[in-house]
Amino acid sequence: MDKRQRLILAILGGLLAAALILLAVLLATRSPETVISEFQAPPFEESALVGVPEEVLARADFHTIDVKGNYTFAICGAPEYSDGRLFPYFASHGENEVWLLLKVYGADGTELGKSGLIRPGECLGSIALSAPPVGETVSVKVLSYEPDTYFSRGSATVNLRPTPHT
Repeated sequence: MDKRQRLILAILGGLLAAALILLAVLLATRSPETVISEFQAPPFEESALVGVPEEVLARADFHTIDVKGNYTFAICGAPEYSDGRLFPYFASHGENEVWLLLKVYGADGTELGKSGLIRPGECLGSIALSAPPVGETVSVKVLSYEPDTYFSRGSATVNLRPTPHT
């Protein structure tokens, strides 16, 4: 190699070394990416029943819904509304591998109530609402969580027709 080729290699080597040093400094001084999540694990429902009462199972409006093979739940399509509470008898199938949570929304999309988590084989008889349902229907959203990780296994929305208690 002649003198000119060595000089070119030395300059390229110096530029490469300077670029590596600059990259190392940038990586060392860069602040780590911070991911902030507002998720807070919901508590379990204290009023959950084990199993579904026989009189609810006999109701014509008590339907079972399979959500894409991820989980199965049952709910009354025409739940009673009385004294600030909706009675959907929301039940998680005993063979589910997820915890379920129920949110109730009014016709305008306002959240009216939210349950705690229920385990497989449990039933939530009633849920307190912040306001009475307006109109003929309310929407309920069923959220699913994998145990311990709280990863979602999907959600489902169902429209119900509450009936006043007589």
